[in-house]
Amino acid sequence: MKEAAPKTVEHYDGSQHGAVAKLGKKVAAKFARVELIDTSSAAFQSEKETREHSIAMHESAREAAGERIAARQEAEKQQSVAKLASALHEDWRKTRLQEDGTFEPRIKPTKDEAWIAERGTDQVDIANSSYFELPADWQAENKAAAEVVVDVLAEANGQVDLSNEDHRDYVGTRIHDAWLSRNDWAAGGELDVPFAQLSPVEQAKDLDQMVMAQQVLQQPTAN
Repeated sequence: MKEAAPKTVEHYDGSQHGAVAKLGKKVAAKFARVELIDTSSAAFQSEKETREHSIAMHESAREAAGERIAARQEAEKQQSVAKLASALHEDWRKTRLQEDGTFEPRIKPTKDEAWIAERGTDQVDIANSSYFELPADWQAENKAAAEVVVDVLAEANGQVDLSNEDHRDYVGTRIHDAWLSRNDWAAGGELDVPFAQLSPVEQAKDLDQMVMAQQVLQQPTAN
C-alpha cells in the first residue's frame, strides 16, 4: 500500500489562491468605502460647524450694531431733553427778570448731596442759576416735562401741528396728564381735570412746552 501524502501548504491549488486574493480585494474595498463615508461625514460636520459659527457671528454683529444704534438714539434723546429743559427753565426765569438784568432771587433747599458737598451749602437760588447749575432735584421737574414733550415729538416724527384740533388735544392731554402724575399736591384742585376742561390760559401753559420744543429742537440747519 502507498502511504498518503501529508497535507501541506504545497497542496493548495491556484484556484484557492485566487479566491483568497478576491476576498482580500473585497475586504479592502469595503474598508475603503467605510473610510470614504467617515471622511465625508467629518467634512459635512466641519462644514455644518463652520456655517453655524458664521451664523452666530452674524447674529452677534447684528446685536452689537443694534445696541450701538440704541445707545446713540438714547444719547441724542438725552441731549434734546437737556436742551429743552434748559429752555423751559430760562423761560421761567424771565418772569423774575429785573431792570438791572439780574433775576429776583428765589432761594430753595436742596437734597442733592453731591451738589451740597461741592458748594458747601444746601441753599440754591434757582432764579439766578442756569439749568445746568441747578442741583439734580431742582432740575427734575423741567427734565421730566422735557422728556414727555421729546417723546411726543419723536412719536409723531416731528410732525406736530398745534393748529390741528386733534393734535392740539392729544399733545395737551399727554403733557397735562404727565404733569398731574408728577405733582400730587394738585390732586383734587382746580387743575385736576382733563386737559379739555382747563381754562384757555392753563391749556396754553401746557401747549407752550411743545411750541418751545419745536423752536429749540427743530431749528433749520444753516447751510
